[in-house]
Amino acid sequence: MLKRILILVVIITMTLSAEIVRKGRKDNFSFFKNDEKISLESVNGTVKAYFDSVKVMGEYNYISGQLDGLQKEFFRTGKVKAEYNMTKGLRTGNGKEFYDSGELEFERNFDQNGTGLGIEFHKNGMKKRERLYKDGAQVYVSKLNHDIKDVKYVRTPEELFVEAQEFAYVGMYAHAIEDYKLFLKSFPKSDKVANVKFLIAFTYHNNLEDLDNATKEYNEFIKQYPNSPLKVSAEFELKNIGKTIEEIEMFKDL
Repeated sequence: MLKRILILVVIITMTLSAEIVRKGRKDNFSFFKNDEKISLESVNGTVKAYFDSVKVMGEYNYISGQLDGLQKEFFRTGKVKAEYNMTKGLRTGNGKEFYDSGELEFERNFDQNGTGLGIEFHKNGMKKRERLYKDGAQVYVSKLNHDIKDVKYVRTPEELFVEAQEFAYVGMYAHAIEDYKLFLKSFPKSDKVANVKFLIAFTYHNNLEDLDNATKEYNEFIKQYPNSPLKVSAEFELKNIGKTIEEIEMFKDL
C-alpha cells in the first residue's frame, strides 16, 4: 500500500514539474519547463502564466509554438476575464470578455479566416458598439451606442435613460443631452420626464457652461413641472446661474 502511494506521489510530482510556464510581459515573454527556458517551436499543450506563484493569469493552448484551441485569461480574483478560440495563431470562432464583476463585456464571432463581428456591451447588458474584423485585425468600429451601420440602437425608456447617463459619465455631454431630448420625445408619459427635463438644464449649466440654454431649460422646467421636488433646485440654480461658488450668498461665510 505504501509503495503504491509513493508511486502516485512520484507521478503527480512529475506531472506538475512538467508544466510549461510563460514568464514576462504580455508582449515580450519566454517559456520555461522544469525551470529551464525552452524554444517557442517546442511548446505544445497547455501553458500557464501567473500573477504570482499561485494565482493564474492565463491558460493558453499551443501546438508547435502557435496558439491553437481554447485560451483563457483571469482576473486576480480568479474570475474569468476572457475566453477565446485560436487556430494557428489566428483568432477564430467565438470569443468572450467579461467585466471583473462577471457581466459580459465583449463577444466576437469569426470565421476560420479571422473575419467577423464583435459586439461590446454595457454592464447592464445593453449593446454598446460593434467592431468589424478582417483577417484577425480590426478594420472598423461604430460610434458609441450605434451598430456597425451607424444606426442608433433602439432602447426602452430605462435603457435610453441609462445610455444618456453613460454619455455624461464619459464626458460626452452633448450626446447625453441628445439622448435626454430623445427620451422626452419618445416617452412623454414616463414618470422620469421631469427628472430628464431637469437634467437637460443641469447639464447645459454645470457641464457645458451654456448659460443661455440652461436658463431657457430651467424656466421651462419650472413652468412645466411646478410640483416636482426638483423645482427648488431648479430655482436655486437659476437664481445663481453664472456665479462662482464664492459669489453665492449661502456659501459666503464658509
